[in-house]
This record gives sequence, structure tokens and C-alpha cells, in this order.
Amino acid sequence: MINSTFQVTFGIEVECILAFHVTLLHNHLATTKRNSKIIKDIPEDVRRKFNQVSQQYLDEDARQHDTSRQKYMGWGLTTPTAYPNERDNIRFQEHTDKHLKEYGYRAYGGEVLHVAQTLLPEGVEVHDSFNGDNKYTDFSHWHLTHERGLVGVDREDLIQRLDRLSKAKLPHDLTNMLKQPSMTKDWNTHPLELVSRVLPYNSASIAEVHEHLTALQQGLMHFAFATKHCGLHVHVGLPVPANHPAGTPPPTFTLPTLQHLAYIQVMYQARISELHPTSRGDGTNIDLKSNIDNFYEEPEPLTDAEYDALNARVDEAGEDADVVFAERPPTFSFKRAREMIFAEDMTTSKLSELMGGKDKARIVNWKYVARTQELTPDFATGEARTFEFRQHEGTLSPVAVEHWTTFVVGLVRLAERNSRLYGSAPDYDGSGYRYGEVSEESRVWDLMETMELGESEAEYWRGVVASRAQEG
Repeated sequence: MINSTFQVTFGIEVECILAFHVTLLHNHLATTKRNSKIIKDIPEDVRRKFNQVSQQYLDEDARQHDTSRQKYMGWGLTTPTAYPNERDNIRFQEHTDKHLKEYGYRAYGGEVLHVAQTLLPEGVEVHDSFNGDNKYTDFSHWHLTHERGLVGVDREDLIQRLDRLSKAKLPHDLTNMLKQPSMTKDWNTHPLELVSRVLPYNSASIAEVHEHLTALQQGLMHFAFATKHCGLHVHVGLPVPANHPAGTPPPTFTLPTLQHLAYIQVMYQARISELHPTSRGDGTNIDLKSNIDNFYEEPEPLTDAEYDALNARVDEAGEDADVVFAERPPTFSFKRAREMIFAEDMTTSKLSELMGGKDKARIVNWKYVARTQELTPDFATGEARTFEFRQHEGTLSPVAVEHWTTFVVGLVRLAERNSRLYGSAPDYDGSGYRYGEVSEESRVWDLMETMELGESEAEYWRGVVASRAQEG
């Protein structure tokens, strides 16, 4: 990989659905000593009231005729939560107390997270916050947290997955267990997010990722999977020296590095999107808005002479007026993008905003690289200045996570290298990249070659693209 001596850190966030046998839940509930009963038969109207998916997602699903997130799919529990974080969270407590009083049971709190904790390597912590409250800011350990934008799957979907696993050709403890008819009953599903600690980018860290994802993927009485609403997010940042002063902002990328990464994204956003499912790059996913909207330029109003010329085509040549006077689309050029990105008065905050950084629901979240008093009042807490690459579809495949991490680290290393070699002066002309202007010949494979990722990486991604085309 290019610029391999430039040290970076990374962290992953894996959104997924955990399927588990009731035995695992019983075992955990016994440790809480709450004597909670499990309620499996929950009326449809109550499931809708228990649903915690935010309205913006439900509205978007409705526009796309998708009903898969309309109701809670878990079981109910008859006692209050046993976890201090949730008891101390007033919104959570009011929410569950209301349901316990009205129905005699409530939706899951942190129970499934604690079940998942027992399935993973030692040292994984549980953060049972609610709807983003008490946000976790210590990334020195792996942790499990709620994913409120997801729901479990319905009974029919779960049965089909269990059936496929019972017939799997590769031997596994779960497959053997499912061959017993009694063990195909009493399964439930619930969403969660597995978040890694901050990791140095090296082979040992990749092995650590493999270990955690493999453990979560499948076991004797559980398996995990991703649905179409799940995502994989990879953060890339800088190492924090051991002697870094406490209470001060951590290291951040230089402005020239940020400028070059912005320029790479402007050039290649559409091409990189070709590596992913269409829905994760075509603007239809409200969690994955484009980063380059601000670089399009609206056409200038028609001059009198231009208007007269168009009018003549209608009146004299008989052309269709709707076609002749059709609204002209915005224009885009690399030259104008360079002028904006490498402007003389550019700052980190301005660049973040130019790339859509006020809204983290972007293909790349630029909000966190500009954690300043101006944009983020709590910046002094020491939260890392990272890029969050959000485009990859949900997956628990350690191989897929490894390859996407390699790709995004390559982007950052290329940006840092070119910032040193070619600078960031206002007259920067695009040196260091293959195309100086928009070109139909541009390909993501050119970018991989520029990043010096090697043939094995390109071969992996060609296989991904070919497989998706075959499925489609």
C-alpha cells in the first residue's frame, strides 16, 4: 500500500441482528435475579407501540413500500430493567414503566446485549444507553450497544434462516443442534451494534477483528446476520501518543491531508459507489447522502440573446418547446472543485461543512474531523477526530471488513502523501491523480492502482462486483 509508513488507527461499527435460543436469555435473566417471565405472544398493535425505530426511517420506508421496520420483533419481559444506566435514564425508565403498567410487560432493554456479551471474547463491555443518551465515549475496549434504527426479523424469516442453517453442508455445532426438531423452536431476534476499540492498522488488529466477528457470527445456540438496513462503518484516525496531555484535543489530520481526501472523494465518489449495492450510493438511502452536492453549480440565467435563439427554434423550426426550454442541469467540474477545496481561506471547519459535515448521515461522515468549539461544544472531552466511512453494506464477514478497511486506509494514506508532494496552494492543479477533469474513462481500479493496493485487493473487489451483477 502507498505511504505505508504513515501510521493510522481504525475502528469498526457492525450493525446486525442477533438470533438466539431462549436458553441463552433464560441463563442471563437468572443472573439478574429479577424473576422476569418471558412473554412470547405479543399482539400486533402492542408490537407497533413497542417499536423504537425513529419516525424519519418509518416515513422513508413507507415511501418505498417497506414494512419490515414497522413493529418490534422481540419478546416481552415482566420486570423492570436490571441495569443502572437504563434505570438512570429518565426517558428509558418512563418508556418502560408505562408499558409495564399498561400491558404487564415491556420490550427488551439491555438483556440481549448482555446475552451477546457472553458469546464474545473476554473484555467486551455493554453500554445499555437508550436512543443515544449517555453516549459512549471510551473506545479503549470493544463494546456492544443498541441499534435503534433496526428491528429483528419476523417469524417466517427466522424459520427460513434456521432451516437453511440446519441443512448447511459445512459441519458446525449449530447445524448439528438444529437437526433436533425441539431445538428449532423458541428462537428470537433483536438488533445490536458491535463497536471495536481503537486499533492500530496492522495484521494483529485485523486478526482481532476476525476473532470477534467469527464469535458473533455463529455458535451453539446463536447466529448473527445483517439485513438490508444494516451498515458497516469504519472510522480512520491518528494514533494518540502515550504522553499526550490529558483533557486536550487528540491529534488530527493536517488541513492539506483533509483537502486532498476531499478532492479524492469528489473525483471518485461515483466510482467507489460501484463497489457497493446500488442503494448505498444512489441517494435513495437517507443515511447515505452524497458528500459532493455543494460542488454542483446552477446554470446562469439565459441572456436575452440566448432566449431569442431558443424561441426561434420553437417558432421557426417547429421544435418542441418543452424540450428546447427544458431545465438545464447543474454543472460540475474538477477545476471548480479544486478552487473550492483549496481556497486560500480554507479551514478544517469550512472544509467539513463543504463536504456536508453538519450532517453525519453521509457516505463519508466529515463531522468528526472538525470537532471544535464552533461545531461541537463538547470538543474538550477528547473525542477523536476521525473520518467515518459509512457506505459498506452490513456484514459480519471478517474478510469483507478487512478488505473495506484496507481500501479506506489506502484513501487516507494517499491523501496524506499527495498533500506533502503536491501541497495545497490555491493554484493546485490536480497533480498526483490520473484525471485532471471529469472523464468517462475514470475507473475505481485506477484509484486502487494509484493507492498501490496490489492485485489481490483488486481481484477481491472485482469478484464482489461480478457476484453482485450475477445476483442482480
